Amino acid sequence: MQRNSHDADTSPIECLESLTPEQTQLLKTHWIDTLEGLVSAAVTDSGQAGLARLLDVPQERMAELLERARDMLGPDKVKQLTTGKSGGSTGALLTDEQKERFGMTEGPGGHESD
Repeated sequence: MQRNSHDADTSPIECLESLTPEQTQLLKTHWIDTLEGLVSAAVTDSGQAGLARLLDVPQERMAELLERARDMLGPDKVKQLTTGKSGGSTGALLTDEQKERFGMTEGPGGHESD
């Protein structure tokens, strides 16, 4: 099953021309169909190593691919993708705007209330 999650804020994995068509398709079978998804999957050393194994490339080549993807996304987007986020009391990763819209405000003791 293919999904199409591309919107104005994402870059299709096909933008990374350094990937072969076979590698692109292999990533897509693992739900990595954007540059953002690729960079996010490689935040940890084990994530990067897993991607290298999946694509059957040396670690050095994987590092080069990721560097190119990060360059294409820019430093602000990379920081957003690689900075840890707290799920709050519900475990949901919501923006402040979403929290406000759904009536989720800070409760006593600094905890979110549902």
